[in-house]
Amino acid sequence: NAISLSVRKAFKTSAANEMEYAVGLGLTQYEGNLVYAATASAAVSMDPIILNASIEIEHDDGSEISSLQATTGVIFAVNRKIALGSSIFWRTALGDGFRSEPERVAMTFDVGLVRGRVAVTPNIQIGLEDGYSPNVQFGLGVSRAF
Repeated sequence: NAISLSVRKAFKTSAANEMEYAVGLGLTQYEGNLVYAATASAAVSMDPIILNASIEIEHDDGSEISSLQATTGVIFAVNRKIALGSSIFWRTALGDGFRSEPERVAMTFDVGLVRGRVAVTPNIQIGLEDGYSPNVQFGLGVSRAF
């Protein structure tokens, strides 16, 4: 079981193809360990398609391991209330030296359902490398705009 708290600030541009930049900080408590994360992301909207990318640096206090994760994806806005998305991410451990072989590579598929200021996002993540267990994860995200 994990408990997470994150704060994100988005900055929008006013161009024909709207671009959004965001930075975020996160804190997760997992099995007694604290995990700190810093994220930077960008998204370009070309209605009805949204392209996004992010990079995250994470540090686990319990194991003294840091990691780097890069994510890229595409979202298709079906209408104002439903979006279908897919992304792929690559994560590697940092430490004595940068390892180019990934620690984890996975593909995520999700459906975003929006009602008012609340968004609910069920998703499934499928691992793309051998020897990682579990190879399939299910998740549910809930967010509220203020």
